[in-house]
Amino acid sequence: MSARLLDYLKDKFHIESDYALAQELGTSAPTLSRVRTGHKVVVPNLILAIHDAFEMPIKDIKGMLNGGQNDGAN
Repeated sequence: MSARLLDYLKDKFHIESDYALAQELGTSAPTLSRVRTGHKVVVPNLILAIHDAFEMPIKDIKGMLNGGQNDGAN
């Protein structure tokens, strides 16, 4: 479900690449690539970075990661 969250952020905020998304989040493109492919879990620091950068509620971020109904698509 991590790829779903990354794709959602890119689409909603008109970000063209994982590299640009990584810059917005203060992380590296290889880190996002590992998250996207499931080789790395989304750590709390990344959840907070998403929240801070995009003012997305943490509840919505966690919902997307857990595949729940709370997917942030308002």
